[in-house]
Amino acid sequence: MRNYLESCLRGYVLLSIKSEKAQRFFHLCGFHGLVLWNIDCVSDQYQAYLSVPDLRKLQPICRKTHTKIHILEKHGLPFFFYKNRKRKAFFVGIVLCMCLLYGFSTHIWQIQITGNHTNSTPAIRGYLDELEVFQGVQKNRLNCAKISAAIREEFQNITWVSTKIEGTKLLITVQENDIQAGTVKEDQAPSDLVAEHTGKIVSMVTRQGVPLKKPGDTCKKGETLVRGQVEIKNDSQEVVRYEYVDSDADVKIEYQLQYEDIFPLKYQERVYEKKEKHSYGLWLGNWRVFLGREQKAGKNQDSFTQWLPLGITKGFPIPVYLERRSLRSYQTVTRYYSEKEARQKASERLQNVFEKLLQDEIEIVQSNVKTTVNEKSCISSGKLTVREIAKKKVQIQDLSQPEQAAEEKADDLDGE
Repeated sequence: MRNYLESCLRGYVLLSIKSEKAQRFFHLCGFHGLVLWNIDCVSDQYQAYLSVPDLRKLQPICRKTHTKIHILEKHGLPFFFYKNRKRKAFFVGIVLCMCLLYGFSTHIWQIQITGNHTNSTPAIRGYLDELEVFQGVQKNRLNCAKISAAIREEFQNITWVSTKIEGTKLLITVQENDIQAGTVKEDQAPSDLVAEHTGKIVSMVTRQGVPLKKPGDTCKKGETLVRGQVEIKNDSQEVVRYEYVDSDADVKIEYQLQYEDIFPLKYQERVYEKKEKHSYGLWLGNWRVFLGREQKAGKNQDSFTQWLPLGITKGFPIPVYLERRSLRSYQTVTRYYSEKEARQKASERLQNVFEKLLQDEIEIVQSNVKTTVNEKSCISSGKLTVREIAKKKVQIQDLSQPEQAAEEKADDLDGE
């Protein structure tokens, strides 16, 4: 590969060699260090490739061996430049393109932030703007160590930051001090854990507080499950004082949800035509250049836009995008779901509800939903049996102590 690139830069030719002393000719070429490659015998002559610098040393050998040579093909940059010597604008364009690429390579055109969960990417980008770190900033104005230190100082729950430059990309990797992408727990006010739904307690693990229920018990909405008031007793089992804590427990409650979904069988559908109209544009940073006439969506037309980044490599993105806008005409047609299609759509809508419940950390135990289709609509109704961990807390307002403890405290003060 290296020899091929070197030959292209220096230039090489395909020769036709005709000689009565061909063997002596090739021996002398080897003796003088002239490299011939891809040698092929064609009828009474030979064909071989030779570099341009070696071609100039070939004339004495040809005279000694009475050899005739003819140039059949010319390759490489010297011949390319000579052939296009009158196309000045072409070479000026190449120089300008190289200068433009060099200018792009001295700036940052993409900022990538990874590892953040609690702190949103827009929040970190907003702070980077305050530090004058933005897309288009020059590389020599950036100090990766200072950027990392500033981010750690601004965001208290970020414990580690790595900032590095790869090509024209600025890569920022952060690590937060929360294990499960949540917030750091702080001391909270005393509270009771209450039930959000009426149902049956399936499991219960209490870490802090006094449990008032046990697995298998039923509970009503708003009923206290774990009390944040802890009684402190003496040796006589008398309550001497109360300790108020923030109740903490995993109480899983099984309850039923009423499900009902109705949609009409009649619906409107857009039928698109196969023919499309296209328009193109070129984005240079925040500037847009139209390549041809701009197509705007009219009545009964939809516009679809695609952006294609024109980066050189993955590590060398540049602020140049090709925009492709397509216009498709459509007609609005009235259609009706068949019974099979309606039941399938009802099943898909129910599945979407399942996915949303799972996202909310609600476990689905049983589904008893029936679907009926009449002349105008599709009706799905029934009950879902689900399990959910109780999370609702009610702050304790009355933080009073037992009367006995208050009286003893008053007596102690009188004695003093």
